Amino acid sequence: MSSIRVVSLLEMEPELKGKVAGYFEDEGYCVRSFDGVIPFLEFLKNNPVSLALVGLSEKSEKDVLKLIVRQSPMASVILMTDLSETDVHEMAEGYGILGAVPRSEPVPALKELKDRFEEISGIIESSLKNLPLTD
Repeated sequence: MSSIRVVSLLEMEPELKGKVAGYFEDEGYCVRSFDGVIPFLEFLKNNPVSLALVGLSEKSEKDVLKLIVRQSPMASVILMTDLSETDVHEMAEGYGILGAVPRSEPVPALKELKDRFEEISGIIESSLKNLPLTD
């Protein structure tokens, strides 16, 4: 992908935020980190971001997902959560999240989801480039 890749990160825990931000920066992403939902959503509103990571905030994960879908419906979302896979599936049903990673050790699982996101993004970019121009 030749364009600047931006990830928006919502996480209140400084250590976890640092680990995740460091991983994405090492992968060539520009990371925008937020402690609160309101500035996070304002950023999404003003900067269409393709990838959003949602961790601990002042709102529940489900509430944040609802707000993201309203604000930036095309964003791919990765949850950082301690919920079981079954609980994540039930909670996120209908929101089309990319996946979830454990808060205790998110970085190894992020690689697979990042790769999947890049694959999907590449297909979309390629498809858009091949659209016929209209009058």
